[in-house]
Amino acid sequence: MNDISKNQITLSESEYKALTELIFKRSGINFGEARRDLLKTRLDPILARLKLNSYNEYLDLLKLRDSDKLLVEMINEVSTGHTLFFRHKKQFDFFRKDALQKTKIIKTSSSNKELNIWCAASSTGEEPYSIAISLIEELGFNNNWIINLLATDVSTKSIETAKAGNYQLDQIKNVDPKIVYKYFDRKNDANKDHYTIKEILKCFVSFKSFNLVTAPFNFEKKFDFIFCRNVLIYFDRNNQQDLEFKLINALNKEGYLFFGDSESLSIENSCFMKHLGQSIYQKL
Repeated sequence: MNDISKNQITLSESEYKALTELIFKRSGINFGEARRDLLKTRLDPILARLKLNSYNEYLDLLKLRDSDKLLVEMINEVSTGHTLFFRHKKQFDFFRKDALQKTKIIKTSSSNKELNIWCAASSTGEEPYSIAISLIEELGFNNNWIINLLATDVSTKSIETAKAGNYQLDQIKNVDPKIVYKYFDRKNDANKDHYTIKEILKCFVSFKSFNLVTAPFNFEKKFDFIFCRNVLIYFDRNNQQDLEFKLINALNKEGYLFFGDSESLSIENSCFMKHLGQSIYQKL
């Protein structure tokens, strides 16, 4: 910066309002009125890199016609969330031992051995890789099923991280060592251990950037399972209901929808789904 350190730059109420309105318009993420410090923490490094002296200067840059890269960078920074492998283990147990088994029976009886799964907020990859591992553990590598696992996120930065599949030891510390041995390669770089997803597992997941609010849901096929966990909490009520409805329409009949453990389907959309407990729903 010129003569002002990033810690001295303030984020005024009007600047915060302008930024959050722009973020909401581009991503659907609702920061509300009480998260100014969080937003400042996420965006201060960008201002430092651009050598800006104020958030008004940053807003001016974001309004320029050729600001797409800056807008993408901003959304990348504010949408990065905390995630873990096999987060909410009870849901994964239900997916593998109950939902997947019932879906296999239905599909086999109709001679349709194809499974379509969508991880709608894949973040840095822990969740879709956990889904892939669950599928392989249950079905095996050499099975006669066609498995289509789509993983999407609004953050292009998170998508690139997920594709690389590199994780530090503390990110996999709660994963069963047998699973780590089977699906991760241990690396040593600059005297620091890290683990990389094996290529045979990466092949199971197709990563794409996707905005759940603005992108059309024109998928070629409907899904048997949709994981959209810890997303609704960032949206306002209208966007929550709209997203729920679009997710339900993207499901096959008797398909399963997994939300985060603090999320639930709105009353307006609950008539289309059966609540199975633990924030899991099945389409009627």
